[in-house]
Amino acid sequence: MIESGTPQNQGGEFIDGVPVVVLHDAADDVHVFLRAIFDSSYFMPPPEPVYFAGVLAILRLSHKYDVGYLHRRALTHLSTEFYHPSVEEYIGSLSKIDHLQYPPSDGPTDAAKISRVFALVNAAHEIGALWLLPGHTTTPAPVNSRISCRRWMKGQTHTTFLHEPIKDCMEPTRCPVLRRSLRSWIFKSKLPFRLLISGQTYGGSPGGRSTLMAEAKFCPPCYEAGILNLKVALEDRWNRLPTYFGLPGWPELEAMREVAMRRGNS
Repeated sequence: MIESGTPQNQGGEFIDGVPVVVLHDAADDVHVFLRAIFDSSYFMPPPEPVYFAGVLAILRLSHKYDVGYLHRRALTHLSTEFYHPSVEEYIGSLSKIDHLQYPPSDGPTDAAKISRVFALVNAAHEIGALWLLPGHTTTPAPVNSRISCRRWMKGQTHTTFLHEPIKDCMEPTRCPVLRRSLRSWIFKSKLPFRLLISGQTYGGSPGGRSTLMAEAKFCPPCYEAGILNLKVALEDRWNRLPTYFGLPGWPELEAMREVAMRRGNS
């Protein structure tokens, strides 16, 4: 990144006899990048809390100026939050404390969230880290396509359970009505996707019953069939999630991630 020896800065700018190195990057980005280099306590690995914008700045500049250890650390921060190649890993991440932080001015509004989506998309494209995209956003589709895709997943997850009769149903008159009502609720619900697929929403606490389906008072065979169908459907759709956005499958994305994490080791 920095060459030693007598600097050759003929015709360039000097301050107190020291040549000026011009970096054509945003001042705020350069500030956090240089601080991460010279202050070893500033940019620690996860789960140490860090600002999302700072991670993206360090990610881009460490890639541009080939600072391998910072590049890998920034990727680790982002992959901890956004890279989940299986639905089990994604659901497991929901119970963990989010170590990525945002300033008070960047509140939980839709505009702020969309801004963060595009910031991650741009950074991922800039450094070629497409494997970061499926768990948080889309490429190259706009945000409304991301929302439509996840809404599609939400509405279709229970299709088999909600439309096909359950052979061992103990309430053949009541349960079909409940299934149709549940499907309508899922389709219209504004509940966040992460809550719709989380174990607490459908599977309940470990060893417990699904809050949503138990409160609907399905008969036991229908309840068990619904939970099983949910598990199979979610796994199938999560496995295909990258392809919905024109990306390679999870195995190819994992290979890309491994190459990126080795960068700068040699």
